[in-house]
Amino acid sequence: MTQQQIADHLGVDRSNISKWLKSRDIKSPYDLDKIRIRYIRELAEKAGGRFTSGDLDPLQERARKDKAMADRYERENAVADGLLANREEIEDFVSENNRRAKVRLLKLPRDLAIAVPREVATIVEAESKAVIREALEELANAI
Repeated sequence: MTQQQIADHLGVDRSNISKWLKSRDIKSPYDLDKIRIRYIRELAEKAGGRFTSGDLDPLQERARKDKAMADRYERENAVADGLLANREEIEDFVSENNRRAKVRLLKLPRDLAIAVPREVATIVEAESKAVIREALEELANAI
């Protein structure tokens, strides 16, 4: 029995059978029945996830790579479609809006003081400043 005959019988390439036989130290003369049984058992073990040779399974590695690429493209498409945003962009957006809100809130006591009679303007400004600063401190501590 030749390696080509074994390969033809198993429906695989001769070079793959040659490598397989060599890696298992199987020498001629070949016993087709024993080789077929061993080859099928190893395929079944691989398919069941019990292959323990320590070698990477090229099919599993390819599937893992394909999944990672598909996940990456899915994220990129979600970003392009506006369904997903970059974390840094969100943090920058929130930070800038918080800064603007803080500036506007801190300006509020003076605006209120201008809108009320002079007799109470100082009190309104001081009280509103205290309330706003307390609220801003609570927000800052919540983050």
